[in-house]
Amino acid sequence: MYVLDTNVLSALAHKRPNPKVVDWVSNLRAPIAIPFSAVFEIQRGISMLKPKDAPRAASLAKWLKSLLESDVVFLAMDAPVAQLYADMTLIPALQDLWVPCKNAKKPGQDLAIAATAIAHRAVVASMNTKDFVRIDRYFRLRGLFNPDCGKWDIPLASARRSSGVQTHEREQQRWHHRPPPRQRRLFPVRCSRFPFSQVLRTTIENSAVLS
Repeated sequence: MYVLDTNVLSALAHKRPNPKVVDWVSNLRAPIAIPFSAVFEIQRGISMLKPKDAPRAASLAKWLKSLLESDVVFLAMDAPVAQLYADMTLIPALQDLWVPCKNAKKPGQDLAIAATAIAHRAVVASMNTKDFVRIDRYFRLRGLFNPDCGKWDIPLASARRSSGVQTHEREQQRWHHRPPPRQRRLFPVRCSRFPFSQVLRTTIENSAVLS
């Protein structure tokens, strides 16, 4: 499973979505998940945009609603995530990732995203990986993938235990095609949900109109 960083979701929500990210998501067979912290950041951005550009904010709010109503897994801040997140905040070298500096425009969510991914034994997908690489020095990530350049900045955990390029490539393929986990263990769904591919198709169609 891949836990999507906010910048990956933003790349899909853009008026002209990043084609590399769209292509990666379109061809991905492994399940994807949205962490609570990404929803927080997106909603905060929508609320801040509303006074400046109400139509665009409304469009993004509709997109976020459709995303959350799709079959994409939503990962909440449960007890294991909260406990791990708390331990992360005690590392002095990571303090700037959760305590915003004076010039920061928003509080960082990378620690929370990393804690969510580790607790659910998932890979982080991000277009800005440097902070996750730093987190990995203290709390081992299962893997870190950049869909914008198609690069594994942190190899899969299973590949780290072995050596050789072929082993890593084989593990990447296995993870890429990994079957989804049992949904009820991660996100109890009581209502019918439409596939994420429908949200993605709408995104692509809207970008075609704007181009």
